[in-house]
Amino acid sequence: MQYQVFIFLLGFQFLGFSALFEGCATLPQMSKPNSQKEKQLQAEILGNKLAACFEPTLHFKDNSLILNYLSHLGQSLVDFNSELKGSRVIVKIVQNSLGKWKSYVLPGTRIYLPLGALKQLTYENEVAALVAIQLGHLVESQKEGSFSEKSEKSEAQEKRTFQVAVQILYEAGYDARGIISLLTLYLNHPDYSPYSMSLVSSLIDFSWHEVAVYAPLRNPITNSENFVQMRKRIEQL
Repeated sequence: MQYQVFIFLLGFQFLGFSALFEGCATLPQMSKPNSQKEKQLQAEILGNKLAACFEPTLHFKDNSLILNYLSHLGQSLVDFNSELKGSRVIVKIVQNSLGKWKSYVLPGTRIYLPLGALKQLTYENEVAALVAIQLGHLVESQKEGSFSEKSEKSEAQEKRTFQVAVQILYEAGYDARGIISLLTLYLNHPDYSPYSMSLVSSLIDFSWHEVAVYAPLRNPITNSENFVQMRKRIEQL
């Protein structure tokens, strides 16, 4: 039995999905995993295969110190989540896609963040929110357990993703209101937003409700020195 992994490419317009992954026509055959470790190994193998096809379509910004910081932040989120714990996070920075601040995620916790959005973020919990949303997509995809070529998710699907993202942030000790700050940024920059304005407004209301579910953190993670240094380097890219 072939095990299929659901792939979310947030906001990506699948104009010719088959052409984009033409080189991935022969994906590795995998039996259904019997453990979390096997599932993660299969996801990493599939992610490596898809990345080889997907990454040549993107333009990257490379800075080892920034990428190490972002990967470490992502790893800190994953390590507190029961669905993803044990996965190795890889984060890359991409130029705006079609003029939008679009983020992507592939199996194996490969996360692609837009440079344009990163330059606008002021607080560490906002960067954590940008990563957590992608992890939320990944968690939801694993629950679906199937492969999808759809670029558009329903509002209900997006809300489930944001619900997971709020939980991921809270568990890792980040102020989950960073999600609301990020959505407000999209609201204030509609030309760059990966979501429609009506969906952004709906997600803001929904996220406030989800944040209220949890007790306020006594000592949330604030802007670390590593974050401050990362912001300075981001501005120079």
